[in-house]
Amino acid sequence: MAIDGGVWAKVWPDSVGVPEAKITAITGSGITHTYGDFVAFEFLTSGSLTCTEGVVLEALLIGGGGAGSDNLSGGAGAGGYLELGELFLSGSTHSVTVGTGGTLNSNGTATEFLNYYVLPGGAGGSNTAANHPNEFLGSLCGSGGGGGIISVTNAAGGLGLSGQGFNGGLGNADNFAAGGGGGAYEVGADFGPGATDGGDGGDGLASSITGTSVYRAAGGGGYGNDGVGQGGLGGGGTAATGAGNATDGIAGTGSGGGGAAAGVSGNGGSGVVIVKVKASNAANVDKSGWTEVTEAMLAAAAKKREVERKAQAKKAALLAKTEELSGATQTDIKETE
Repeated sequence: MAIDGGVWAKVWPDSVGVPEAKITAITGSGITHTYGDFVAFEFLTSGSLTCTEGVVLEALLIGGGGAGSDNLSGGAGAGGYLELGELFLSGSTHSVTVGTGGTLNSNGTATEFLNYYVLPGGAGGSNTAANHPNEFLGSLCGSGGGGGIISVTNAAGGLGLSGQGFNGGLGNADNFAAGGGGGAYEVGADFGPGATDGGDGGDGLASSITGTSVYRAAGGGGYGNDGVGQGGLGGGGTAATGAGNATDGIAGTGSGGGGAAAGVSGNGGSGVVIVKVKASNAANVDKSGWTEVTEAMLAAAAKKREVERKAQAKKAALLAKTEELSGATQTDIKETE
């Protein structure tokens, strides 16, 4: 066993000459993405994967996102993010644990796969009490929570885990503005740009493992007395001010929740495990209870959206013409004929 950036991993020999694994069964629930010659199994709840010995093409693991605190909170950090290529699996039934998003005043929980890879959850955002984000950090967290409005000018954000996430941004007690939570791509923003604005959450990373590019693992926005921090790209929750409630990190992305003032802070989004193989290596998998998405379904949905867009544009043009004619005189109408 070895540890690299907080991820426990078994060290395997060179995979050259090792056959591709065939997946024979899955449990839990999630989405199957079939595209080209491939299929990706997106586990949104904990379950298991049964396969023959060999290599899978790709895997993506994300821990659960952190949650904001109870008042004047910084944005929460995203769960740990790890992409793996040509991953060796022994012939067995392997457990899949999908990390849960944190709730008020808590970190997200870890995502685990193969009993070798552990992706920690994101850190919760700190508040005005003794909940400094580094104390929230516990043993390991993916991305750090944003600094809150504790009694110092610049409250440091929580620390992200190298290779999996980034630090949270600075909060400022003098300006009643908190920092954004860290994301998988970048640190959470410090308070600002206005003196009383909360910092935005750090952006997540994009992956095309499911056939389309999707951003995940973003930080939540920090509370600001005037302007609130926005969630980072990839599902981070947006903060709230006054008595408003912040938004949660999006489920299945491992993104952090937004901070709040007197309202309710956002919960973290649950994590995810995605495993990609050739479709021929999973031809006999029972997908009962799973949502199936294919290229044909995506194309049909895109076509439907385009038809709706054209109909809306036509309706808007007709309405504009009607409004124009409603104020025209009889002479004006004749001149346009």
